[in-house]
Amino acid sequence: MPKVIQLVSVGFLLSTVVGLLAGSYPSLFLSRFKPAAVLKGGFTSRLQAGFTKPLVVLQFALSAFLIISSVMMYRQMQYITTKDLGYRKDQVLVIPTQTGWNEQANRAVEQVRARASSEPAIASRNRHEFFL
Repeated sequence: MPKVIQLVSVGFLLSTVVGLLAGSYPSLFLSRFKPAAVLKGGFTSRLQAGFTKPLVVLQFALSAFLIISSVMMYRQMQYITTKDLGYRKDQVLVIPTQTGWNEQANRAVEQVRARASSEPAIASRNRHEFFL
């Protein structure tokens, strides 16, 4: 559980810093306005083009990248769900070993493979069709 707590705390810290930085620029920019001058119409806000144009281009590029990535991921998921995997899922036998991935599991798989290969109904099948 310590990794989860560490991950949550880093995420909270990161979101706080990003929130403060994202909120500080508009607040500093708007604090320079003089309300009387703005209400009388004597003040026009012109942002420096050297700063805003690259941000607009970056925002456009990121949104295009995210849209293209989303379409690609959707098409990949459609492909993987409709692709014929080369075997019939309803004909697959799953034998849980309750041991995880270790040497004991490898021995159990070899025992099942040896026993299954001695059965005449299974031994008559091609070797490459016998998955374990």
